[in-house]
Amino acid sequence: MRWLIVQLTLLQLQGEFGSVFYPPYEKNFWLEFGGTSTTTSKPVTIWKPRPVFQNPGYNGTIHTVTLGQTTHIDCQVKDLHGYQVSWLKKVNGTMDLLTTEHLVFSADARYSVVYTPPDNWKLVIKSSQTKDSATYLCQVNSHPPTFIMVKLLVIVPSLQMIDDMGDPVTEKYFKPGGTIVLRCLVANYRDDFHLPVWFKDGVKLIGERTGRRVKYEYGRDGSLELRLYLVGAGAQDTGNYTCTIPGIDISRAAVSLFLTLGEETAAVYSQATQLYFGSTSLVFIISFLNLIVNF
Repeated sequence: MRWLIVQLTLLQLQGEFGSVFYPPYEKNFWLEFGGTSTTTSKPVTIWKPRPVFQNPGYNGTIHTVTLGQTTHIDCQVKDLHGYQVSWLKKVNGTMDLLTTEHLVFSADARYSVVYTPPDNWKLVIKSSQTKDSATYLCQVNSHPPTFIMVKLLVIVPSLQMIDDMGDPVTEKYFKPGGTIVLRCLVANYRDDFHLPVWFKDGVKLIGERTGRRVKYEYGRDGSLELRLYLVGAGAQDTGNYTCTIPGIDISRAAVSLFLTLGEETAAVYSQATQLYFGSTSLVFIISFLNLIVNF
């Protein structure tokens, strides 16, 4: 009797094609409650736009700055959508993290980042130094990371005293009453540098006096030659002359000017100068020079 009731119940639950359903749902009873589903759910992929650099032509360029000046490097990127912008410095294969968004990780207080809406993250470098010459990367932490890089060159001038042939010189000799020309050559000179100035025995030569004048001459190779003319030179013009560029920390160029009564005594004065710096007997040197000149 029980077997008959079960059989009648199953017959009532049979569908049109013999499948067994669980009323009132139009689903296969055995697949819904008694086995592995034949349908496979696919993960939902959320599309996220990748950041875009506004000026891709900026990548790989060279940026220059004058020693001691403040500069900045632009990084214009849109569609960040939660990604972060970082600045890194690369020197000799070593990568240092400088900033991430507004946070500065460098111990060098000269580095900072300034955000200019809508999309520019500028790396600012104050009072540029020689060590700032490097490759700088603006990186977005997408997957994979995307970046642009810019090479920064700090222009450092160099100064050197030269003779009339353009060769380096550290000493010059002259006869009384003649015209002396001291020449200071500045390599890597830029318009935003101050003009070089002359010093005599550590004192700045201000303005022009009678018989003294200064002339500047620019070269096609980016150099500048500073000339000091001493007309009717005499004993008052002997001493140590230097030239330098105000406002930047670079080595000065120097030349020593000596008075001579003839070309044949130039070597004697040069030797006497060496004896002076190696001996404490100034009286002996003066007597020696007078003996040679009178002879």
